[in-house]
Amino acid sequence: MLFFYFAMIAIVALLSSRTAVRSLEYILDGRSSGAILLIIAGWSLATFAAPLLSVTISTRRGRSKARWIPHAVFIPCAITGYWVGASTFFAIAGVGGEDIVAEYALVCATGLLLLTLLFHATAMIRAMVATTPQSANGS
Repeated sequence: MLFFYFAMIAIVALLSSRTAVRSLEYILDGRSSGAILLIIAGWSLATFAAPLLSVTISTRRGRSKARWIPHAVFIPCAITGYWVGASTFFAIAGVGGEDIVAEYALVCATGLLLLTLLFHATAMIRAMVATTPQSANGS
C-alpha cells in the first residue's frame, strides 16, 4: 500500500509541476534576489511540507498500541505547514487570492496536501478500527 501511495505522490507532483513552474516564472520576473528567495521558500514549504512529513510518519512506524496517533497529529501539522508556506508566498509576492496566476503556482501544493490528508485520514480510521476491541460473543 505504501508503494501505491508514494507513486500517487509522484504522479500528482509530475502532473502539476509544469503549471506551477510557469506560474512561478511569471511571479518571479523582475523581483529582487531576496524576494525571490523568500517566495521560493514559501512555495517550497507549502508544496513539500506535507509529503515529507507524510513519508517520515509512514516509514517510521511505532509499535505502540495507539497507531492512529501519528496520523492524527499529521493532519493539523500538514495544514499548518501549507498555510504558513502559502501565506509567506502570497505576502512576499504581493498578490492575494484574486490573482489566478499566483494560485496556479500552488496547484501542486494543494494537490499534494489533499492526497496526503486523504491517506492519513484513511490510515487513522483504519488503525482505530483495528484497535477496537471485538465482542466476545461474536455479535
